[in-house]
Amino acid sequence: MVSLLMAQTEALLFGLLADDWKNLASFFVTPAIGLSVAFLLGADLLKIPFVSTDVPYKIPGRILAALACALCLVAAYTVASWLTLRLYPGPRPDVEGFKASFFHRERDEEASWLRRIAAEPVTEAYLVLDDFYNRSDLRIFVNNSRVFASYRECAWQFECKKDDQSQLREKVSALVDPLIDHNLYPTDTLNRLPLPIDLYPYLRAGVNFIDVFSNNSGLGACHVKGRIVFSMLSGKDEAFEFEIKNVVADEDSFRTIRQSGSFRTCDQFRLPASITMGTRP
Repeated sequence: MVSLLMAQTEALLFGLLADDWKNLASFFVTPAIGLSVAFLLGADLLKIPFVSTDVPYKIPGRILAALACALCLVAAYTVASWLTLRLYPGPRPDVEGFKASFFHRERDEEASWLRRIAAEPVTEAYLVLDDFYNRSDLRIFVNNSRVFASYRECAWQFECKKDDQSQLREKVSALVDPLIDHNLYPTDTLNRLPLPIDLYPYLRAGVNFIDVFSNNSGLGACHVKGRIVFSMLSGKDEAFEFEIKNVVADEDSFRTIRQSGSFRTCDQFRLPASITMGTRP
């Protein structure tokens, strides 16, 4: 998606990029030069060089001049357009515009929670996944550090379920343990819902960014329900509850290109939390 956004910030002229104008220029320059030279030298275009022939028709000079002028103008325009776009990089990308196209707009409940946690020091922070369709692509970052990813913490079918899947885990472990890298795909853990995720080690004094990305896997759902809880110095817990439903996201908001209705961005949001760090109990 980032590469798509970068491509959209390049300078365009009539919907064409600099490379497109370069290709057009290469197509027109050669015939423009050829016809111009033929007109200036008075060459007979219907006569084969070094061969004596009697051709009853000769291209009128005015038509040859008109073709030469027209091609020269088109060639000059395409070359000038190409050079202009090469030298002019286009308008500077708008940072706020980029953020708005990448994350949804800050909602009232998000702004209210951010104000409350900024009011006093934070002594504890964690995220709880209460419900989650483990085949969807869910990723959570705190200050660019990954704290959760469905392809890691919920890689196996027996993980991220509310009911006990211990028997299934034992069967899977006995089958695949000799074949896999346990550092990449451990089978000795059983992440059950609700799943707590510690956020406090990733926080710092000042502005912190909590990013949540949810994408549909193509299997029909991307439902997520969770809460982010910050414990304050006063002993009060400030919780922000979020839910991502199985709805079609606005393609224009996230600049996605839909190949199939089953593959889509469900939601993406960022919480810029400005906090003061307290002592962890």
